[in-house]
Amino acid sequence: MSYGDAPMSLNGDGKLCARVDLSKASAVDNVSIDDIVTIVVTGKVKALRGKDEYKTFDYGPEGKEGKEVTRINPGSIELEVTDMRVARKGEFDGMMENE
Repeated sequence: MSYGDAPMSLNGDGKLCARVDLSKASAVDNVSIDDIVTIVVTGKVKALRGKDEYKTFDYGPEGKEGKEVTRINPGSIELEVTDMRVARKGEFDGMMENE
């Protein structure tokens, strides 16, 4: 599995990223790239996967084997979604429970 295809992955800066599939594009009508959003997903847990760490080799020019590197695939949770709400920063203020 490549990082780009994973529902949850590490970007080039090593920051954790998540992909959320949408059934309707209208769920993000008021959202643009680089906006800060809050996503509330409700659903039944269908699968859990822990972090996967393994060692492999980088390949250099002409396919020559390079140095050994450690690669990490982050863990994930899979939900059967029953409800999802997307809001821009501040739109959920006052609606969330304080923990």
